[in-house]
Amino acid sequence: MCRLHELTGGVFRHIALRYLGNLHDSEDLVQDFWAEIFVIASKYRFNTNAFAYLCKTFTNMTINYCIKKAEK
Repeated sequence: MCRLHELTGGVFRHIALRYLGNLHDSEDLVQDFWAEIFVIASKYRFNTNAFAYLCKTFTNMTINYCIKKAEK
């Protein structure tokens, strides 16, 4: 799990920062993603690209966060 974090952590921070434009919120969202990684991984289908799956899942999580934040 640590190796996965090392390889993909920067990509997830970049995605969050691109959508949120705020370093503090970006770091919080990345931490929330890693806290739920086992739930997310349990939904993975083994015939797809794992990195693309994680990136798309994180992007969707970020967009949903932006929508919830805008509603407040």
